[in-house]
Amino acid sequence: MRKDACGEREEEKKEREEEGVFVIRDIHCASALLSVPAGYAIKRIDKSDPKNCVFVFFVKEDIELMAQRYFLNRLEVRARTFADNLRSLKNQIYR
Repeated sequence: MRKDACGEREEEKKEREEEGVFVIRDIHCASALLSVPAGYAIKRIDKSDPKNCVFVFFVKEDIELMAQRYFLNRLEVRARTFADNLRSLKNQIYR
């Protein structure tokens, strides 16, 4: 399994390019993306590896920029919305 500089596996990168999706492994970043007013939506959660879920988002304008802002600690979201989305993602993973 080969990964690029961002930690993305080659098959994930290929899927992203073919389907027009944005893939992220970090549950907190996924929750933050769901919490911004831009209205990003999850296409599916890949739970094939029980230790590392993959969150697949529909591509929408600036989603990569928002993820980048999250990792640079420059993304502002409402705390309650973030917590609710995090709880929802965990429920979807563990059901």
